[in-house]
Amino acid sequence: SDTPVVIVSASPPEVSRGIAAAYGIDGYMVKPINTRDFAGQIAAYLIHSSRMDMDVELGEGKTYRILMIEDNANNTRLMRRVLERHNFEVLHAEDGETGIQMAFTEKPDLILLDLGLPDVDGQTVAGMLKQDDALPDVPLIIVTAWPAETAHQMVAAYNCQGYIAKPINTREFGEQIAAFINEQAKS
Repeated sequence: SDTPVVIVSASPPEVSRGIAAAYGIDGYMVKPINTRDFAGQIAAYLIHSSRMDMDVELGEGKTYRILMIEDNANNTRLMRRVLERHNFEVLHAEDGETGIQMAFTEKPDLILLDLGLPDVDGQTVAGMLKQDDALPDVPLIIVTAWPAETAHQMVAAYNCQGYIAKPINTREFGEQIAAFINEQAKS
């Protein structure tokens, strides 16, 4: 659905933010509600929701295919929801072995890789995807909850094009993906 969902809760902001991120909820508001700001906050969610239906800035007429290699159902649901709102076609593998197979058979435009997979570690998956000539131009993006410094080290060590921090920011995620695709198109 394109209807924004917002948590209104007496829980601390960090708890509400975590719940919103885990379940793909658009945002949160903490009680007690400030009546002077309430209408403006609701309007902001409605405006943002209508903007999310627009295509991100990519080549016209092409549907970009994103392969998510992610075992966590909540993360998968959230990323899929945001990507589909931006008109990306989403492919999903919940383990490394399936992800590698899908990458070679489906030829996605970009791969999102969780490093903590149940069967094969993310470093091995990244190595296998990057060593094969079949996918030389496909951006490989790490999606991780590791601190930024560690994530930067992983990007360099695993020959990836970048990383996105978990929990993802639903307001920026589609644009982040578009930026990685556009950057690859320039090279």
